[in-house]
Amino acid sequence: MISIYTYNLAMTGSPVQWAVVALMAIALFAPRLLPPLARLAGRLFAMEVERKLGVKVAPKQPSPKPRDFEVMQPEKPAPTYRASDPTPLVTHTPERQGIPLVIVCAVVCAAVGVLLWILLHSR
Repeated sequence: MISIYTYNLAMTGSPVQWAVVALMAIALFAPRLLPPLARLAGRLFAMEVERKLGVKVAPKQPSPKPRDFEVMQPEKPAPTYRASDPTPLVTHTPERQGIPLVIVCAVVCAAVGVLLWILLHSR
């Protein structure tokens, strides 16, 4: 059962505002989902336009079967040494540390706060 508080919170923003919030959440948490969702929305939009205009579309040709192929990894080159020094010319740089979790949490909380403020102050 939906509580009265949840219903009131859902009604504070318009459906367009909630759609913008959903898109921003997807962009923030799953950016790799945006291209497939855009292609799906484009196909649906094109089918709807074709249906409304009454355009007859020829059935699409089946795509050719993908060929099997193998990707060969390049061999790792041997380090180059100086004539008198046994150390390599190119030193191995340590891997860069990731962004601290505190910064990520602060950015996410700020984005959620701004979005909620926009939604709740729409009237």
